[in-house]
Amino acid sequence: MSSGLVYLRPRPIAFVRTTGDVDKAGPIAWQNLKSWCARMPNHADFKVAYGLTRVKEIHEGQFHCVYEAGVEMPFAGERNGESGLGIKQLPGGAYTRRRHVGTLLDIEATMDSFRREGLEGCKFDLDRNRPTVQIFLCNPCNILDGEMKVDLLLPISVNENAYAA
Repeated sequence: MSSGLVYLRPRPIAFVRTTGDVDKAGPIAWQNLKSWCARMPNHADFKVAYGLTRVKEIHEGQFHCVYEAGVEMPFAGERNGESGLGIKQLPGGAYTRRRHVGTLLDIEATMDSFRREGLEGCKFDLDRNRPTVQIFLCNPCNILDGEMKVDLLLPISVNENAYAA
């Protein structure tokens, strides 16, 4: 598993959003995006897909997830909203990265480990104003079909106290 710091460049994406349980929101969003991609005549052109996650604790030990599955906007024809997709900017900025190789179901366990260990001993804090990002290095039509490479990104900001003398 490789890791490091990256800067994500903002770019327009088309996305579907689901909300609910942390373990269910992502797979539902990917199934919806996969259905949309399969209907697109140029679906083979999609080489990368993005997953954006925001998790909030609503009660002690009870969490609510907003998950967005998306692809870069390769065309202008879908911007009218008739497709059921939203359009937004991929949130740019500094992230720490860890590569995951495995199935979609394995990602949440890897993300949990990454959240716990990813910033230990470094001079960064988790930036809670931006979502975590998953970059799927495959066509989104293949997301639910077995093992894949995914870059997991935690948004970071500089910990000013780490530089205090």
